[in-house]
Amino acid sequence: LLVFHRQQTKPTQLITPDGITYNAKTAPRLVTWHQDLGYDMLTIKQPQAGEWKIVGELGPDNRVIVVTDLGMHTTELPNRLIQGESLPIEVTFTDHGRLITKPAFLDVLKLTATQQDVSATTDSKPILDNGQVPDTQAGDGRFTLQFGGDELSRGVGELVINAEGQ
Repeated sequence: LLVFHRQQTKPTQLITPDGITYNAKTAPRLVTWHQDLGYDMLTIKQPQAGEWKIVGELGPDNRVIVVTDLGMHTTELPNRLIQGESLPIEVTFTDHGRLITKPAFLDVLKLTATQQDVSATTDSKPILDNGQVPDTQAGDGRFTLQFGGDELSRGVGELVINAEGQ
């Protein structure tokens, strides 16, 4: 659950189908609860069937996004890449196989890529969905990074992609 709210409001509460009320401090182990300015992100493992309720201060920014089958997909890299060659790498997220394009979800993601090989590890680079090269369209749910180029060393290496949703 991604619950947006105004900053400086009363803490969000969650009521389970069997009537138990939780907040960020009292949530059980099956609930991962992250609070930040303007939103709460909850991941519930093995949720009970039934009606869940969110208790919080109502406001124009309040909304909830439920993602139940989150998938992260990347462009498949070739087995070999010529030194100096550069390829666009695309990262997308899906819910039940459908591309997620909702800004409320995408805007809280931070994607980075790190190249690692026998000689070194590069600094993390952002992977963006901002419409600037190499990305083709801002906000379409397709995060893009240019991989390779002159930074690519000889030998075996790997590209590590990290996505954080707070």
